[in-house]
Amino acid sequence: MTLDNATRQALKARAHHIKSTIQVGREGVTEPVLAMIRGAFGRSDLIKIRIRTQSASEADGVARSIAAAVPCELVARTGFVAVLHKIVITSTSPEDSTDETQ
Repeated sequence: MTLDNATRQALKARAHHIKSTIQVGREGVTEPVLAMIRGAFGRSDLIKIRIRTQSASEADGVARSIAAAVPCELVARTGFVAVLHKIVITSTSPEDSTDETQ
């Protein structure tokens, strides 16, 4: 899913006050890092990650590979910080609905 400009701007505004919770080290994208990111999406639909690379262009490539592997949407990357968004779909179970015909 591609974000439209209005949604992207709203998510960037929300992310402004969020601190980076996950750091991607020089080892790059490893399975434990991806597991931490997926776990963070269990708590919030919007997260920031700090990417430790030599250049901002490398950080862009790492952010894009994380977005593809999780999967999630890369909202923005500024310097060495990336903002990621994942739509969390909650399902309602049949037990939650009430049946008035009984």
